[in-house]
Formats: sequence, C-alpha cells, structure tokens
Amino acid sequence: MHILSVDPGGTTGIAYQLVGPNDQYLIDTTFIETPEPLYDLVLEHKWDIVLCERFATAGRLSKYGIYTIQLVGGVHALCYEHGLKFQYRQPQNRTAFQDAAKAWFRGEKHLDHEEDALAHLLSWKSLQVGTTGNI
Repeated sequence: MHILSVDPGGTTGIAYQLVGPNDQYLIDTTFIETPEPLYDLVLEHKWDIVLCERFATAGRLSKYGIYTIQLVGGVHALCYEHGLKFQYRQPQNRTAFQDAAKAWFRGEKHLDHEEDALAHLLSWKSLQVGTTGNI
C-alpha cells in the first residue's frame, strides 16, 4: 500500500511508504519549506491514502497559519482531482506511535514534523492491519 503522511507547518514533515515488487516496501521521511515539492510528490505516485494532520488555530493564526491552510487545501484539492483518498488525522492519533517513530531515526538528526508525519503513518497502518508500530 502506498501511503503518504503530511504533518503541515512552516516546515512540513513528510513520511511515505512505497510498496515494490514482492511486497517489499520503503519507508522514508523528508521535509519541505514550500508547497510545490509536496504537490509534485502527491502527483508522482498513485497513493492509496494521503494522511494529513488536522490543525487547530484556536481562533488565531500564527505567521505560518495561512501558508498551512493553503498547503493542506492544495493537497486536498489534488487528491480530489486525481481520485486519491484523503484523510485528516487528529494530533492525538500519533501519540501512541511517537516512540516508534523516534526510534526509526536511530538518533540521526531530523525535524519534529518528520517524526510526527511518520508517527501518523504508523498509527494509520496499525488501524489497518493491527500492528504495534514496529517498522
């Protein structure tokens, strides 16, 4: 299953799983600072699911608020236009998988948003197949 997970913000974290021949899969993470590379990634593969953390503004917008709204709206629109399943995730959905996501990096430098995107991916996978978050 091809899974794309997005943790939006001023610096947006991305985690994805691609499945190749013989059911081998690759999980990787990255981050972007402008929306275009994410839009290109959405269009690059036929994703089975695109996950995106829902964000709350509490009635206020940070300096990255409008950017985040535009980024998420753009991803959602691309998914709609190309028939890709899109699902919002609540921030608390990832908490049980935060330690597994952190361990995946093996102490290598990474951004919190990358870790959060990976935790969302692991959380969603666990709901689908009943895994414990191990990669």
